[in-house]
Amino acid sequence: MIDFDLGAESEAFRAEAREFLASVMTPELEERVYRSGVSHDDDYRAQLRDRGWLAPSWPVEWGGQGRDPLEMVAFAEETQRVHAPTYGIGTTMMVSKVIQKVGTEELKREILPRALGGEIMIVLGFSEPESGSDVASAKCRAVRDGDEWLINGQKMFTTNGHIGDYVFSSRGPTPMRPSTRV
Repeated sequence: MIDFDLGAESEAFRAEAREFLASVMTPELEERVYRSGVSHDDDYRAQLRDRGWLAPSWPVEWGGQGRDPLEMVAFAEETQRVHAPTYGIGTTMMVSKVIQKVGTEELKREILPRALGGEIMIVLGFSEPESGSDVASAKCRAVRDGDEWLINGQKMFTTNGHIGDYVFSSRGPTPMRPSTRV
């Protein structure tokens, strides 16, 4: 017999998350997310930030809570159960983790405090025809031309591209100005 119990600390975090989600996942928020077609909400993100839950598994020195993987399973199960708007947060934190591990010190200073502070959203910009999100197969290229970027190639879509602040591609995070938002 397999025991799927996540342990007392994880279940306590689950209960805390469930209580929080019951208070913030209002019918108005659900309707707004449904109508927009975007699994992101700035107010929800701010409430997570205020609780220290934007990146709860991150080390405390980076603004997280140092939560263990089993606690994160419980948290993810609860957010998924209520269809919380987590996609924008998830992509931002995924890219932030890459920057934290392998980014330059300048990039860490520029991006991480703002991402962990809930101030920016990073979107993924590498879905292409014939390769999907396989970065190794990407053919699209962004080339610097003075203060601008020229993008050559085809894109299929960029989820949340219309509300993203940075797009992460095979060349790393690139700022999106309002005129470049799709």
